[in-house]
Amino acid sequence: MKPSVWITSASFILFLLAPLFATGGEKKLTQDEEFFKTAASAGFAEVKTSQYAEKNGNNEKVRDLAAHLVKEHTDLNKKLTENAKGLKVAVVVGFEKDRKAKYDRLTKLEGAAFDRAYLKQLIEGHKESIKLFETQAREGKHEELRTFANDTLPQLRKHLKKAQETAEAVNQ
Repeated sequence: MKPSVWITSASFILFLLAPLFATGGEKKLTQDEEFFKTAASAGFAEVKTSQYAEKNGNNEKVRDLAAHLVKEHTDLNKKLTENAKGLKVAVVVGFEKDRKAKYDRLTKLEGAAFDRAYLKQLIEGHKESIKLFETQAREGKHEELRTFANDTLPQLRKHLKKAQETAEAVNQ
């Protein structure tokens, strides 16, 4: 079974505490709700992409990094959800359209081309996540999520650095 098939079948909607829709119209998300929604989606994609890389990476350093990220981002995803208590937002647990397209392109690659593309995606994704978490740490109103974002930033920066170092080592 192709990974994209089980990923698609594993996608589902998880409703946390209340629906996204209020009084018949779409509710504008607060900073905290938008952070949670984006971070949850990115975290899911990170785990699934890294699980694929762990099994299909060409280089041992890439597979080792992927295994490390699967564990750490699985833990971060759990902590994110625990810290989002009180938010009234629906979160899609699965790939959003753009992340699914990136995943599908990545899974069509093999060998060194896969490793380079995976590492490039990791680096770009962690840079985006760091910006997202910095904004939440600075501007968030939900105390637990603001603290979570601030406390998670050093770990995300380490992931970025490790991905950059792995890319340098692999691309030599």
